[in-house]
Amino acid sequence: MVKKLYIEQRRVNRNLQRMTSLLLMQTMVGIRKHAEEQNDKRAARLSQLGLLLIAFVQGMLLTMDILDLIEMKQGTGSDDY
Repeated sequence: MVKKLYIEQRRVNRNLQRMTSLLLMQTMVGIRKHAEEQNDKRAARLSQLGLLLIAFVQGMLLTMDILDLIEMKQGTGSDDY
């Protein structure tokens, strides 16, 4: 019972991280557009770096979800809680 609650809580946390990442991506795109309008190459490059980091985090979350699905399918859950 406790393990099921733990797994569900991890899923909720990942979904919250995804929503936050989407908001950050939207903000970074807005910053980049504004920087390009102002011809500010530093700000444009920093916003591009921010978008790459957010994409990396999304990839990590996806990998974690895939690993959890594999563990559930095999019936071998980790006891790291």
